[in-house]
Amino acid sequence: MQALPDNEFFNIDVFGSWMDVGLAVGMFAIGVAFVIRSIVGIKRSRGCSPFKQHTIEVHSKVHEQLTELRVLTGAGRAHICMFHNGGTFETGSSMKKFSVTHESLALAIESTLQKKKELMASAFTHLIEHVSNDDPTPIVISEMEDSFWKSFLESQRVLMTCNLPIFCQAKGTIVGYLCLEWCSLKHMDDANVDNIIMEMKEKRSIIQALISEG
Repeated sequence: MQALPDNEFFNIDVFGSWMDVGLAVGMFAIGVAFVIRSIVGIKRSRGCSPFKQHTIEVHSKVHEQLTELRVLTGAGRAHICMFHNGGTFETGSSMKKFSVTHESLALAIESTLQKKKELMASAFTHLIEHVSNDDPTPIVISEMEDSFWKSFLESQRVLMTCNLPIFCQAKGTIVGYLCLEWCSLKHMDDANVDNIIMEMKEKRSIIQALISEG
């Protein structure tokens, strides 16, 4: 009877078989390690989110209030603009700008998120004065005096607008404004001024509180 090599048993390459098993176990271990690392990475990425859950919930509630305001008043667009710094001039004085931070749109109404982004407040003096008056009475654009603000609204096909300042509750200073815009003649003609004024004041109070909380 022919002697088998030391690494063979019943014509089975024992050494080779154990090598195969070891290779399989090693590949399995690498696979498990990769899965664990992926899961840990996902958890870490979730933990590094720039927004806390509470902040996300606040912004969601603000958007809900805007949508409700838009629907109740028949406006095509409801949004919030917030004032912020935008660098400095050569003289050293700071630039004052404002941008849309929240927006709710009716069907087929174009967003202004990009067009109302980092706008120079100095170019919208009529808007700033109007917001400072704290008067939510709707304004028909065609009846406004000529200004950069009027031209800007006309370029957005806005027919009527109303605005109210948003105050920092801690300091009492104006930090932004709540805005409604009508882009349809039918909805503008159907607008109830008294209802608009009431809804604007009510929603402004709620949104102010939410922004302060967030």
